[in-house]
Amino acid sequence: MSKIKIPKIRIKKRKKFNIKKRLGQLTTKLINAALYPLFLAYDSYLHNRRLKKLKEESDRIKEQEREKKERRRLISEQKEKELRDKLRFAKETQVEMQVYLRQAERQARKEKAEQHKKILENLKADKLIQKMEARMVREQVALEKYALINLKESYEPTLEKITAIKERYKKLQA
Repeated sequence: MSKIKIPKIRIKKRKKFNIKKRLGQLTTKLINAALYPLFLAYDSYLHNRRLKKLKEESDRIKEQEREKKERRRLISEQKEKELRDKLRFAKETQVEMQVYLRQAERQARKEKAEQHKKILENLKADKLIQKMEARMVREQVALEKYALINLKESYEPTLEKITAIKERYKKLQA
């Protein structure tokens, strides 16, 4: 704070000296001099109060700006986290899909191999059946031949008699 200046009281001599007026001025000057530090302190108080309010308002605005920046930073971090989570989820989904597709392909190959195996077994069974049928046909033909041969042998004496009769008949005709 600055020094308090006390005004000096000067009394000037004038032709018309009005004591009431001079006393009033003197009391006013004395009162002003006595109350000057009080007025100065009050002005200083008001000035400090205004400065304090301005500083509080400035601090409040700075705090709001800081909170806005913090909110923006948190929002951007949240968005980045969501994006990272989406990318991670997409990668995991892609890996899971690849694993699933491999398993499905493996299963399809197994089923195809089983079907191929069944088809081969059916073909082998068909060939075996065909061989057996051909064998049966050959055996049947062989049996028929054997039966015919046996039949021929059993008819041979009768055939000899028939040929003998034919020869006699030819002789008789001749």
